[in-house]
Amino acid sequence: MTRFHRTVLLTVVAMLTTILPAESFAFDVVVDGKPMSAIVIADKPLPVVEYAAREFQHHVREASGAELPILRESAAPKDGNRIYLGRCRAADEAGITSEGLSPNAFRGKIDGAGLYIVGRDNWGFSSVDARGVSIGRIQHNGTLFGVYTFLAEKMNVKWLWPGRIGEVIPSARTIRIASWDVTWKPPLRHARLRTHYGPVRFEDGWAKRENMFQFRVDQTAWMLRHRMGNEVSLEYNHAWGNYWNKYGQTRREWFPMMPNGERGLDPIYKNYFPMCISSPSFHEHVIEEWKKRRTAERPWVNGCENDSGGKCICETCRSWDVPAPGDEVSMAKLQEQFDRGEGGWERWMGSLTDRYCRFYLTLQEMARETDPDATVIVLAYENYAKPPVKAKLNRNIVVSLVPGMMYPWTDDGREAFRDQWQGWSDAGASLYLRPNYSLDGHAMPIFYAHKFGEDFAFAFKRGMIATDFDSLTGQYATQGPTLYMKVRMQVDGDVPPQEILDDFYGGFGPASEQIRAYFDHWREVSDAVTHEKLRKAIREELDGDGGGWPEFYKTAPVIFRPNVMRRGSELLAVAERAARDEERTAEKVAFLRHGLTNVEQILETQAAYRGYKKSGEPYEFVAALRRLDRFRAKHEHLWIANMGYLRWSEDRHWDRNLVDVHRAENQALPTKWKFMWDPRDKGVRDEWYADDFNTDAWHEIATTSHWEKQPIGKKWKQKHGRNYDGFAWYRNAFEVERSDDEAKYMLYFGAVDEACTVWINGRKVLVRPFPFEENMNSWMEPFEIDVTDALRFDGINTVAVRVEDNRGGGGIWRSVYIAERR
Repeated sequence: MTRFHRTVLLTVVAMLTTILPAESFAFDVVVDGKPMSAIVIADKPLPVVEYAAREFQHHVREASGAELPILRESAAPKDGNRIYLGRCRAADEAGITSEGLSPNAFRGKIDGAGLYIVGRDNWGFSSVDARGVSIGRIQHNGTLFGVYTFLAEKMNVKWLWPGRIGEVIPSARTIRIASWDVTWKPPLRHARLRTHYGPVRFEDGWAKRENMFQFRVDQTAWMLRHRMGNEVSLEYNHAWGNYWNKYGQTRREWFPMMPNGERGLDPIYKNYFPMCISSPSFHEHVIEEWKKRRTAERPWVNGCENDSGGKCICETCRSWDVPAPGDEVSMAKLQEQFDRGEGGWERWMGSLTDRYCRFYLTLQEMARETDPDATVIVLAYENYAKPPVKAKLNRNIVVSLVPGMMYPWTDDGREAFRDQWQGWSDAGASLYLRPNYSLDGHAMPIFYAHKFGEDFAFAFKRGMIATDFDSLTGQYATQGPTLYMKVRMQVDGDVPPQEILDDFYGGFGPASEQIRAYFDHWREVSDAVTHEKLRKAIREELDGDGGGWPEFYKTAPVIFRPNVMRRGSELLAVAERAARDEERTAEKVAFLRHGLTNVEQILETQAAYRGYKKSGEPYEFVAALRRLDRFRAKHEHLWIANMGYLRWSEDRHWDRNLVDVHRAENQALPTKWKFMWDPRDKGVRDEWYADDFNTDAWHEIATTSHWEKQPIGKKWKQKHGRNYDGFAWYRNAFEVERSDDEAKYMLYFGAVDEACTVWINGRKVLVRPFPFEENMNSWMEPFEIDVTDALRFDGINTVAVRVEDNRGGGGIWRSVYIAERR
């Protein structure tokens, strides 16, 4: 549909809802700002119906100024127009019921003096309150979705982002509806952008907890307004993650055969293990567990492999394999890589998809003895992500497809996704989209709405039954069009993506074309990025110190350069001028300005952080952090961004503890420490912790990043061909002046990755294992030790730290200081 035709259509809708002659057949909701209807609900309504009534009332009031009363059916007058919501006597008598409707579906009809909206509802709805109800729960909200359909279709309401500023409610002193007769059901059985996952639920970063809770409330309401919900649970996690601890010693045949000839864990990556999926006794166990645990909400067999690629090289598993075209399969190279202690050796087995498909079909066949319609839910992941070569599935095999694509969205990546989706669809499976790319971008104005919309439409037409996006990061003031596209396509997957973008820009009224130009700028910037260009820029301009999705702000400076940011600011200024005479539009444009300012300050802070890492002087970085946090505290109530997600991401590298360190009562230890590798673990035996131990032969290291990212770590890798894992030691010396005899003195560590033992003046003061108290995030969390009794206040103190790291980055990687506590 062209923009001209869309404008004509909206004009006709406006005429039907505001200026239809009174003598024509019509249903009057409001006339000249006066309520002509009452909202009627059952005497004992479901919570979802009560909420639907309040939402109908709110939008009519915002559009017309009229307050429609909400009445229980027994108290409603017999004359006048009535808007019946949910099941009630009048709806039953009119024959407008939810009978035969699927969950979340509704019927809407105008019949004489009654407007009826009756949906398939249940008690699963939790009123949107300070807890921010999760869309992931099974809630049947048919009547509520009927209200939102009416508001969108008959009043041209839009919801660009969460909260009042994101509402687009056209003014209409008269709301008169010519006719309405519709039955609607969601096109997907499950539609979700996750809001319950750790990083997007992070609480630090919000200056006020009440703002955090209200953000969650409004964000949930926004997704409901876009009719996102589910009729079936997809809460099926990796199925056997705790099996090694439970069965590792008693059922060894369930675990993969390793290249060393033993069944068990991969000695290189012990925390991530698959199963031997050809084991008959394992099949029997899975089905017996399913029979015991299945419920009406979760009736499917969980065949989701653990968070790992397949690794079993036993004869039976390998006999099930059918290599995909182009695979290089070499057991000799696999063995060589394994023997070198290098991860990723399993790639030399090629695609294991046909192996896994045989496993899925075996589970289904066994489950059908109990349930003839048994459904098995599985993952297309790691080295079983490619479509099968020979295996044929059926619609009761539900495949969670995790695209390998992340930002930037390139033609090659998009083509690979479409080929993958088409292949699984051709194999006969039902598919649900379970991407990770929604996590990308930090707060940066990345733009891929058009590409996402086109690819989603492709998948929507080819076997898609559900979505489950990981996750909704909530960067509404910079990534608004892309986020809007994601929620709209869940129910409008057959609408051209450009039409959805037109809807978004149209919400800016007199500034709509200027806002289009503003986001077109970010579209052009994003479209110009390729993986090759990005890697080259990171290598040459950032000394290789970029970041993946959790640390995208580290990579952002090579994309969002000063000239790019200036041009974005200039285009937004044009939109500000176009919007200045229309208050609601000006608010929306100001919302975008705050988002852009947040980005500018993030880039300034990252530049200051890089300077701090080079010089060891933290003052500019601390000042930039303070400016950024003050700005966010001032504007967080507008919902420009999920501040918790940003804080989670930034705290992986930015040491905000430095802001506290540079208070008068705290003393930062020098960032340059003495350092020594200890691959043979002889440091304790040789007393490297001793107060008078000589460190003249030791190296120098900083405590601003992991040892792998520093010259000493890079030299190790260059010499040995791999990063160092094992034991290493840090030592430093410092003085402390006691200002208060009653004060306690705490040795504060910003973070140590992973385990550590600490000595002060030769006295052991801490043993901290990993994971500490079963917390797998303890490697990135601060801790402190009361060292008052171990300190000398009249001389030099020594601190020695023995670090043990067995995976990923290692070492003391954030600031250390002495904090005085009174």
